[in-house]
Amino acid sequence: LMAGESTIVATQYPDVFGYITTVFMEEDLTTALGPHFIFVADRDMVIDNATVISPQTDANANLNIRVCDSAEAIGSGEIVGTNVTGITANTAHTFTIDETKNLVTAGQAIAFNFGDPSTNAINSVTITIRYRTRIK
Repeated sequence: LMAGESTIVATQYPDVFGYITTVFMEEDLTTALGPHFIFVADRDMVIDNATVISPQTDANANLNIRVCDSAEAIGSGEIVGTNVTGITANTAHTFTIDETKNLVTAGQAIAFNFGDPSTNAINSVTITIRYRTRIK
């Protein structure tokens, strides 16, 4: 094998249908409450579904998925759907996706915003986002 290979532009790939799963652990949630980047799109894509689960219960949790432009603060990003408010341990909570806000264009970032100013009952969450690059 030869060292090195020329890269392929993302738009030359066939359609992608996939999942992004991100785990946020205690340090992320209790010492740095707030938003966290998950993914930067290298081509246009659509978020079809997003789910969160945690091993802890927190009735005060307020979670959302956002789409942010380059150089935009996460908290200013467009919320993709309804917030998940209140988490029950070991129970999947699905975000309701707004089909007028779920397009992520190349260069935009997907972010997760965790807001719970009153308690830190949750110290780990797993977020799964289902996406596709085929635009209808």
